[in-house]
Amino acid sequence: MTFRTRFQQFFMRKYASLFSTAESHWNQHFGEYVKDYSIFRSGISTTFADLRRYLSLTVSRAVALDAPQDGLSGLGRYDLRIMRTVPSDLVKLVPLLAVVALPGTVAVLPIFFAFPHIFLTRAFWKEEQRRTFDETMLRKRLLGPNPDLTWCLTRFTDPTVNPKKWSVRRIRHNIPVIENGAYDRRLLKSVLEVTFLCGLHGLVSYRKPLPGSVVYRHPFLDSILSPVNITARLNKLEQLARIICAEDRDVANDLRKNIPIPHEEVTELCLTRGISPFALGYTHLLSHLRNWVELSIKASDTSHSYRLHLPFFLNYKKYL
Repeated sequence: MTFRTRFQQFFMRKYASLFSTAESHWNQHFGEYVKDYSIFRSGISTTFADLRRYLSLTVSRAVALDAPQDGLSGLGRYDLRIMRTVPSDLVKLVPLLAVVALPGTVAVLPIFFAFPHIFLTRAFWKEEQRRTFDETMLRKRLLGPNPDLTWCLTRFTDPTVNPKKWSVRRIRHNIPVIENGAYDRRLLKSVLEVTFLCGLHGLVSYRKPLPGSVVYRHPFLDSILSPVNITARLNKLEQLARIICAEDRDVANDLRKNIPIPHEEVTELCLTRGISPFALGYTHLLSHLRNWVELSIKASDTSHSYRLHLPFFLNYKKYL
């Protein structure tokens, strides 16, 4: 075990102990002051549990950042979700985690609850907030500047296939064509395309459309930031594609064995893949997830670009 690993574990133990002490003090003296205290406590508990599991996974050789795909295939969906969500959640929670265990900070907690979509993650959101924020973020992802990607797709798709008429059946029969033309890093050279894919998968956030327009705009200053961070963004996209592939194979295994998947988990899996769950019942939502999984597992494990483009191929924006 490296010094860095030991330090991380020591830090987590001390931080958790400090928070427990502060938490008991808040509960005794300020519980009524913070109206959403129970939600806050539950969110912190979930965050710490996820963070501890994430640290445990990242120090394991099997899921090191440079591990091959089979390093993820042995993980269950819970661990895969941890690997997929915790890094971005931590970035969002930095202000809260920096002050949450300090004396007297209970007075500023209402500020975090006043802007939950900025400072808090899904673990802290109420049920109605989850629907509202999830729907807003999904719209930004799916209604981004699609013409940019459409232009880029003409370089590798079969010219006889009209993207506007793609369906699950049409894609199923054209997977080899798409795979052969969309081979990972050789495709992902365009700054515009990588930026679009980052927006499509929630790694960057598009801005709201201008008045009279329905197209969401590129992130602020992205023309400056994207070329600088293009390699980092590409690595994040490929890591996400590897995790999605492993999740899809695990879901396919459960579907094949008729193992029920909880509605909440199906909703989260669909949101990750750009599928809108808000106007669909469980049966129809599971059918959409089944179609995605079928198309995903028919491609090779290294077809990262194919899976990253799949929400666009399936035209999920039409369901918004």
